[in-house]
Amino acid sequence: MALPRNYCQRAPGSAYRPSGRSGLAKCSCGPGETFEGLQKQFTAFPFGPLLFYASVFWNVVGAGFLGFILALPFVNRYAHGTYFTSAHAHMALFGFLGFLVLASSYYVLTREKTLKDSHVRRVKLCLILLNVGLGIMAVNLIIAGFLQTYLVRGAGMDFGLANFLLRPYLLLRGLGGMVFAAGALLLAWEMASTALGRRH
Repeated sequence: MALPRNYCQRAPGSAYRPSGRSGLAKCSCGPGETFEGLQKQFTAFPFGPLLFYASVFWNVVGAGFLGFILALPFVNRYAHGTYFTSAHAHMALFGFLGFLVLASSYYVLTREKTLKDSHVRRVKLCLILLNVGLGIMAVNLIIAGFLQTYLVRGAGMDFGLANFLLRPYLLLRGLGGMVFAAGALLLAWEMASTALGRRH
């Protein structure tokens, strides 16, 4: 049986009013204690939608599309264990799960605090650095994975020689890692400062 929008399940410490024979109780919780209220708060949260949509994007591209391609037997036979797999892991692990955890954590840490515009701008800069860095890493790992598959498992080239030829893409991957690390360190500082109450 579907519950009306203004009803919720009984929870310890919540105030309710009886509603007749239905056996339900009308909830008198505050606006932030119901699902609809939490949804509105999350939508108004400066970073919530941005982090959530970033998580969805990396999930669809990295965990979904690239994971599906790698799972095909005729592709997996050649591409398994190459830089293709590394690109899939980067996008699926931090791209999907990481941004989802960040969205939840930052919402919990700051939902009752008033954030200054300067703090919001710094965190948005962190998110841009994280996404750009992850994108650079993913693109170069995909290119390196394609070339590695062709050179080693298609043309039969020596593994060490193939890796030497792939060095430009791996160096660019390292550049993306530095951009990503800069965003991660800045975001860690902002989260720690917010949690400790040193800045808002």
